[in-house]
Amino acid sequence: MHGGDIYRNKVDIDLSTNINPLGCPEYIKEAIRDSIDAVDKYPDHTYSSLRNELRNYLGLKDSINLEIFNGASEFISSFISFFRPSKALLLAPSFIGYKRALEAVGTEINWFYLKEENKFNVDCQILNEIKNERYDVLFITNPNNPTGRLINKDLMERIIKEAAENDTVVIVDECFLKMTGKYDESSVLHQIEKYDNLICLNAFTKTFAIPGVRLGWAAFSKKFNDYIKAIPEWNISTIADSVGRRILSSDKTKEYIKKTLDYLEIEKEFFRDRLKEFKNIKYYDFDADFVLIKTSIDLYQELLKRKILIRDCSDYIGLGGGFYRIAIKSHEESIRLFDNLKEIYGEFI
Repeated sequence: MHGGDIYRNKVDIDLSTNINPLGCPEYIKEAIRDSIDAVDKYPDHTYSSLRNELRNYLGLKDSINLEIFNGASEFISSFISFFRPSKALLLAPSFIGYKRALEAVGTEINWFYLKEENKFNVDCQILNEIKNERYDVLFITNPNNPTGRLINKDLMERIIKEAAENDTVVIVDECFLKMTGKYDESSVLHQIEKYDNLICLNAFTKTFAIPGVRLGWAAFSKKFNDYIKAIPEWNISTIADSVGRRILSSDKTKEYIKKTLDYLEIEKEFFRDRLKEFKNIKYYDFDADFVLIKTSIDLYQELLKRKILIRDCSDYIGLGGGFYRIAIKSHEESIRLFDNLKEIYGEFI
C-alpha cells in the first residue's frame, strides 16, 4: 500500500518514499536529542506554543482553525470517521490512503480518472463531475501522488468554488507542495477565508525528512468546529512538539529549504535527461521530487534484486501493472539507479 518497506526487503537504496533527498538536518536531530529528557512528561494537550508559532509562520489569521496531528494520516482517518460522508470523489490515480479511510466507514466512492493521453493532468472535466453529482467530500493531492503533477492554479480555485456551490467539502493535501518550489503561488491555504468548504492539509514529514517523528497540521474554517472535539488529546509526542517548534523558530529552516529547492532543480533536470536515454521507459513530466514511469518489464523485482527499492504502482486505481514511482534522492543514489537500469535494459537503451 505504501513505499518504504525496508523492513521486509534487503535494501541498500530506498527510492520508494518521497522525502527530502538532503535528509533530516542536524539542527532537527539536535531538537530530538534535546527533547529526550521530557519523555517522562505529558505533552501540553493544547500544543499552544507549537500552534502559535505555526500560525505566525503561515501568516494565518486567528479566524481560521489550525490543528496539529500525528502526521497527515491522523487527520484523514479521524476526519472521515467523525463526519462519515455518504459519497466521495477521488482522483485516479491518487494517494490510496483516502480510499482506505473512506471504505472504513462505508462511504460510496466515485473516481475521476486522469487520462494517460493527457499526461495524467487534472482537467476542467472534473467541474462537470462536481456539478452533476452530489458529493460530501473531494480529496485532491497537490502535487498529485504518484504523478507528481501540480494542478493549474485557476482550475483549482474553480474546483473549490464549484464544490462550495454544491456543498462539497474539498480537502487539499499539500504535503509535497513545498518541494515543488511553487508553494507560494500554488497553496490554497489563504483561500479558506473565502471558501469555508475548504480544508488545507500539510505535514513536516516530506520537507524535513522526518517520517518517523509524525507531525502534520490542517487548517479549516469555523464550519468544522464540531470536529475539533473528536481529535484525541496528546495526539503528538513531546518529541514531535519540540521538533516542530525548533523547525519554526530556527534561522536554519529557511536556509535548509532554499538548499533543498536548489538541489532539486538540478536533480530533476538530471533525471529527465537520463530517462530520455531509455527507449523502453516512458516517463511523465513532474513538478514534485518523484517521477512516474511506465515500462513493460517487472522493474520493481529487477531493481530489488540489486537492493534498490522503488514504488510498484499496480495497486493504484487508474494505473495497474507496468507503472512505477521513483523518488529523487542523493545524486550518488541516482547514478547508481541509472547504472543499474543500463544493466537491466541492455541493448534496449
